Amino acid sequence: MRAGLAGELYYFPPGEDLKVDPAMAQSLQRPEAVEGWFYLWRQTGNQKYRDWAWDVFQAWVKHGQTSAGFSGIKDVTQSSPSKDDLQQSYWLAEFLKYEYLIFGPDTQLPLDQWVFNTEAHPFKIIGNGSPSVQAAQGPPANPAAPSG
Repeated sequence: MRAGLAGELYYFPPGEDLKVDPAMAQSLQRPEAVEGWFYLWRQTGNQKYRDWAWDVFQAWVKHGQTSAGFSGIKDVTQSSPSKDDLQQSYWLAEFLKYEYLIFGPDTQLPLDQWVFNTEAHPFKIIGNGSPSVQAAQGPPANPAAPSG
């Protein structure tokens, strides 16, 4: 896309390359691409995923930045697209978080210790043997102890 950002809907015309649907050429600041690149980077270490994330971030700075934040884009097929005057909350909560993490050290929120929910909130993975789980469960029951 000329703006360097993804539109909302694409299709494959028979015998042609991928095209953006003209009626759905806006970009609503969705984070899924950079989220996928983050996971691919962490699993493969392939620099192209960081490069793609950086290119998209630069496109947002160029086309979406305003004096008060970042706006969605009305038509990604334009080289100088108009803004839609709306900043999505998930752009801050997810897009920027994954952009930050893809360029940070892999030791920051390692994927064998943390899992992200669909809104990119990290949750610590806790196993049955961890002190946190044992403390939450309380002392083990003793069925042989006399009652009463």
